[in-house]
Formats: sequence, structure tokens, C-alpha cells
Amino acid sequence: MHKVVLSTKNEASLVKMAENLRQKSIPYYLWTEQPENTPTCLATVPIMRSDLGDALKQCSLLR
Repeated sequence: MHKVVLSTKNEASLVKMAENLRQKSIPYYLWTEQPENTPTCLATVPIMRSDLGDALKQCSLLR
């Protein structure tokens, strides 16, 4: 297995990705910074890219 780090444009798109994962019943964790209560990171369980479908399609590879 290997880790893949993707980036997104803003907080709204991060929350939208979390909703897409929830609808597909893919376990995830949305990290929220405190005390600002701002979502900053989303992690999924180890899963094949083909099983994710288009849930993370709007992300780009972080370089």
C-alpha cells in the first residue's frame, strides 16, 4: 500500500467530498481544527481507487 495526498480548492469542496463519501458508504474522517471549527483534512480507509468511483474526482495530486 502507499499513501496518496490530494488537494482541493477550498473548504466547501472538502465538505462536498465528505458528503460524496458518506453517500457511497465509504468510511472516512473529516479532521476539523479547533477552536476555529474549520475542516482541513479528509482521510479514507485504505481502499482501491476503482472503489472510490468519482467521489474524489475534483481533487488534484498535491505536488
